[in-house]
Amino acid sequence: MKKRNILIAASSFCELSKTPLKLLKKNNFSFVKNNFKRRLKTNEIIKMGKNVHGIIAGLETYNCQVLKSLIKIKSISRVGVGIDNIDQNYAKKNKIKILNTPEVVVEPVAQLTIGMLLNLSRKIDIMNHAMKKKSWKKIYGNDITRKKIGIIGVGQIGKRVAEILSTFDVKLLLNDIKKNIKWARKKNFRYVSLKNLIKNSDIILIHASNKMNKEILKKNDIKKMKKGVILINCSRGKLIDEKTLEYGLKSKKISGLGLDVFNKEPYSGNLSKYNNVILTPHIATFTKETRMQMELEATKNLIKSFKK
Repeated sequence: MKKRNILIAASSFCELSKTPLKLLKKNNFSFVKNNFKRRLKTNEIIKMGKNVHGIIAGLETYNCQVLKSLIKIKSISRVGVGIDNIDQNYAKKNKIKILNTPEVVVEPVAQLTIGMLLNLSRKIDIMNHAMKKKSWKKIYGNDITRKKIGIIGVGQIGKRVAEILSTFDVKLLLNDIKKNIKWARKKNFRYVSLKNLIKNSDIILIHASNKMNKEILKKNDIKKMKKGVILINCSRGKLIDEKTLEYGLKSKKISGLGLDVFNKEPYSGNLSKYNNVILTPHIATFTKETRMQMELEATKNLIKSFKK
């Protein structure tokens, strides 16, 4: 195979296993790594990627300006599933291949969602902090049994979350642009309108697909919710505005909030002040097992793209 130059832009890569790097070398790829240990800025991508043919990408931005500057680029392989950080129209017009790793992310994202849900329902985090301050204070939590749980976005991750939750004897309300009726009937689940889901759910989980790029819940939607809803977003930060979430907390419409994604990252906003809010730094897929598999798959995808 012809010698190819690669930019490994992902902020952490091969910290747990060097197999992807060995695979690149074996297949005649040279590479430059992101050693900043953070998301690359636009000017850094342009500078580091000016002579590369392919990129192993994280969540850094590949807008039209960036892609135009990467004059040799043929392929971008995401370590992860989301590709809305890439200008897909420009990529398509200029025959730049976009690849991702959708299968491997399903289980860890589902597990984090369930973990947040149980934590917020039983108020584990609140009492944990109280105990560490020498306060022996019992706070009533809630069972999730027989609760109505709405899932917005029922792709592979949303489906897996639904299947796990079905073992808790809950009523699931599903909403998506694309309905998988056959799967839902087989599992005895049902799809409802977004309006129905917002009005009737005790718990709302967001797992929007790539096609859902607009704000899903606005202030007026929060007003229509039941009082005391638990809301969890492990999908995309831009789907709910921070001020909308804060309104929900202040009005008591939202009794517990779990976020792994934010409109601007790293996050350091007002939601950090609330003790009924759980915030994690975009780590839904950040387990050792998943990370190694994602990096390996992203590398294989990139190599394969140059063989076609």
